[in-house]
Amino acid sequence: KKRRRLVHVGRFHSLISQPTINASATKPNGQLIKKAIKAISIHQFTNSIIINQSPSTSIIMKLSKTFTYFTVLRLTTAATFYPDWEGGSQTCLSDGAEPLYMTKASLLKDTLEECCAAYYNSEGADCIVAGGGTPPTGSLEWYVNYEDGKCEQDCLAGTGNCGGYATPADTLFADETLCCETKLGYLAVGFCEAESTGTAYAGSGDYYVDYVNGRCVMDCDEATPGCGGIATTAAFTLYSDVATCCSEKLGYLNAEVCASNSDPTSTGTGKYFANVQDSICVNDETGTCPPGETCAAATGSEVLYDTIEECCAGSLGWVAADYCVSRSDGTEYSTQWFVDYANEVCVQDCDTGATCGTLSDATTTLYDSALECCEGKLTWVDSADCDTLSQGGTLSSTPTFTDKFYVNFATDSCVQDCDAAGGAPCGGNPPDASLELFDDAATCCSEKLTWVESAKCIADTNGVAQTGSSSFYVDWGLGKCVQDCSASDPAPCGGFAESWDTTFATAADCCDRISWVPAAECVLA
Repeated sequence: KKRRRLVHVGRFHSLISQPTINASATKPNGQLIKKAIKAISIHQFTNSIIINQSPSTSIIMKLSKTFTYFTVLRLTTAATFYPDWEGGSQTCLSDGAEPLYMTKASLLKDTLEECCAAYYNSEGADCIVAGGGTPPTGSLEWYVNYEDGKCEQDCLAGTGNCGGYATPADTLFADETLCCETKLGYLAVGFCEAESTGTAYAGSGDYYVDYVNGRCVMDCDEATPGCGGIATTAAFTLYSDVATCCSEKLGYLNAEVCASNSDPTSTGTGKYFANVQDSICVNDETGTCPPGETCAAATGSEVLYDTIEECCAGSLGWVAADYCVSRSDGTEYSTQWFVDYANEVCVQDCDTGATCGTLSDATTTLYDSALECCEGKLTWVDSADCDTLSQGGTLSSTPTFTDKFYVNFATDSCVQDCDAAGGAPCGGNPPDASLELFDDAATCCSEKLTWVESAKCIADTNGVAQTGSSSFYVDWGLGKCVQDCSASDPAPCGGFAESWDTTFATAADCCDRISWVPAAECVLA
């Protein structure tokens, strides 16, 4: 026979009375073994039993006289791996202890890899590793690890950048950059790449804005001058250079100030900006300040100029240029001249000396000389006398006269600036130096005494009786035409015409003005 059976004859005849215990006939080997164990484990044996040695199955059971169990030395089957769902080992086992339902349902697989792929498809690679198989390579593509905030490769965990095998739920990317950009967009790409590849990250070397200090700083360790710290999130907009960063993020600042603030080696632009409060121009310098100048850091909102003169003219136009320059460049005083109204002289912007005065108003008009100041600001004072007094000189005791005319409102006439001893129109020097002077009496009368008839004003100025013009004008009170002559003279004289009266060359012309009055009654008789 092809099969050989050796059974100890004894009390177990009923168990082995079957022609052959065939492990490959109808039942799986595991099931046959279980029945054999159940049947013979309660008895003692003195000999061995060999059950079913065949090309496909070999079972050797040694039965001992003193023991109540047998040992299965070897079991070989065609399909032996089953999923360890009950044990929870997350792998497939091949120990012959598979549940009966798995055998009946043909769930066993030939290899560990087949079993893991069939029953642990979402974690198939991990199943193979747990079952002692050779770890698969994985796709080596990248997927996101949200918990650790990085991307990892699809391969065995613990090697290189591997985070473990990807599951079907994981989206895979060709490289870490694409994974970071797609799945971890809230992180700075460079930072995410470094975290994913396990490399030290020193920053991108690009620039981002520092609003607090009005500058752009480099994306690097803040321990390095000019660096603002490593940008780890995408909240930082990065630029390749300082100029672009300043333009895009700090456009309200002066570009030169922003560039200077962003340069850790800079102590300022060295240009000038206006200090409106002090009416001076300040050097944008925090290092060594030029002698005499005032230095301070520009805030960035100011207009910058290359020179003090340009700054004074451009941003402090209401301040006297010489005042601004002298107070800004350290000379302190301009040596220019300005008016002293209280003493009716001009004084000099200087520190010590008889001609020096205190210039407290930066808007005061300055002149190159005392004479120019006198002519520009003290027009009612003789220019020569003003110039002499301004420069510390004294005037002669002999009065001087201009021979010009000034108004005397008390007499409704004008007076000439000449020695009063000579009689009218001379009346001596003006009692008030502020009185305006005119070249002739007619101009003085027309400019200052407009309500007085010109001829009368001139006559009174010259101290002579007014003669009239012999012209005719309407005396509206009489309703007649009268002649422009003294009222004490015979008719038709009606008194001197006032400045507002319209005069006519003849009586007939005047009567035409009051044509409703009969011609015979029109002229004063």
